[in-house]
Amino acid sequence: MLTYRSLYIFLSDKKNSISKCDSVFFKKNCFYLVLLCTLHQQKNMGLRYSISWASHNPIVRFTGLLCYNDVLDANNSIIGDARFDAMEYQIFDHTEITDFIITEAEAEIMSVLDLHSTVWNKKVKVALVFKDDRFLEKIKKYCDLMEYSPWEVRTFYSLQEAIDWCNERDLE
Repeated sequence: MLTYRSLYIFLSDKKNSISKCDSVFFKKNCFYLVLLCTLHQQKNMGLRYSISWASHNPIVRFTGLLCYNDVLDANNSIIGDARFDAMEYQIFDHTEITDFIITEAEAEIMSVLDLHSTVWNKKVKVALVFKDDRFLEKIKKYCDLMEYSPWEVRTFYSLQEAIDWCNERDLE
């Protein structure tokens, strides 16, 4: 049986050398990859994230297979919360994820949504915590585009380092 993991591995292995025959398979099965990811999420755990609040600052913890929709749902929860206007930082802890399925276009969409959120809250620190480098390339587009934002975005390997950075006060 073809699982989301085996399909993802197949597509990842083929992304740089797709033949005409593979291209049909790829286009047809990208839909199934997203569907399988969604079904796996609904069947196994429901939400793949939890949000805790340190005063008016969210700490989002992701687990397992992380998809774009999980990040989008978490972001929507934060932006829709009354504490958003007073938020000074947000921490996204990815140290418990097993894989991260996101396209460059989806990372770009996330940055555009965050750029528009700066209208309501101009000064926010965004800390992205990963346990290793293998997922950093997947969010590079987001980080690059956020350089033009009033929000400050940094990546960390330790949750404590991220918390320490977020709690530093600017001397302006």
